[in-house]
Amino acid sequence: MKQWGTLTTLTALTAGALIFAAPAHADIHHDLQFVRAINEAGLTYDTVENLVAMGHSMCQALDNGATYINLIQIMNEDAGTDPLTGNIIASTAVKHLCPEYWTNVFLAQIELPKQARII
Repeated sequence: MKQWGTLTTLTALTAGALIFAAPAHADIHHDLQFVRAINEAGLTYDTVENLVAMGHSMCQALDNGATYINLIQIMNEDAGTDPLTGNIIASTAVKHLCPEYWTNVFLAQIELPKQARII
């Protein structure tokens, strides 16, 4: 599996939203599950804090009307991930941090190239 570099760019893009309000989905147990799942997927990141902030920013983006495909595009364009890795990161964030959007993950898979699908 391809590893991705730091999430500094994505984190910086979403830091403003996090500064003004605490994450709506804050729960340390879910944060730890998210980090564990990213580790188990063999992906790397710069810091746990930035990883968790990025995951919560994805949930906030969905709360604000972004689509699941938008999350993957942001990962691809700003964090330099390939589509499959972006999908893994975004789906892991949704699964552990804002599962109310899990249906969006499934519905979006048909819009992705086959090599980028997780299901």
